[in-house]
Amino acid sequence: MSASSSKGVTIYLSKGSATTTDQVISAITAAKPAVITVAATTGFTAGDVVKITGTGLPKLDGKYFSVGTVDGTAKTVTLIGADLTGVTIPGTIPATAKATHYANTDLVNLCLASLAINAETPGTVSVGTFCDPSASIPSVVTQAGTITFGGYIDDKDAGYAELLLAEIDGKPRVLDIKLPGSLGSILAEVTISSVVYDLPIDGGLAFSATAALASKPVHRF
Repeated sequence: MSASSSKGVTIYLSKGSATTTDQVISAITAAKPAVITVAATTGFTAGDVVKITGTGLPKLDGKYFSVGTVDGTAKTVTLIGADLTGVTIPGTIPATAKATHYANTDLVNLCLASLAINAETPGTVSVGTFCDPSASIPSVVTQAGTITFGGYIDDKDAGYAELLLAEIDGKPRVLDIKLPGSLGSILAEVTISSVVYDLPIDGGLAFSATAALASKPVHRF
């Protein structure tokens, strides 16, 4: 077993001004990695991010994937981390099937000093009675958790400016944590809930932020 260093990790956040495009999906392969055929691959580049919806396939719908190989002639896009091995693909892909494309220009680099993904502990609901005051049942409401990260204040850093904007507008954003080498990416949908500041008398002016997860982050490779 070998361990990997965090050196070389790059972290991207989608911009609130992202001009994403939706491409209709006409074909899907039952393979690992899965390949989709779209109306046009203009602007698609390896390393971009796509969100798949409307296919009727649970392994794809509502999930984010990194873009792998792009074939402009065949109009195909490889979805890194999508495993549809053994899945029955409908003979006719639903007209609702689409790939929402986040190009490199829709993402901004976050120059962070730290990042941690915090899983949410399943909650419980009290059903206590005088006979059993401590009785409880599992809550049907579950949360994916949070991501906390920190860095240093830099008014010339586009990533820092975008982070502040994300807290203000409250829009869901895509977080793309690209790991070094062939380790792939960790993808998640987040909403920046708070940014706080650390202003020491002696030391760098720092910030920390918390992002609420819409779903569990997934490592795509």
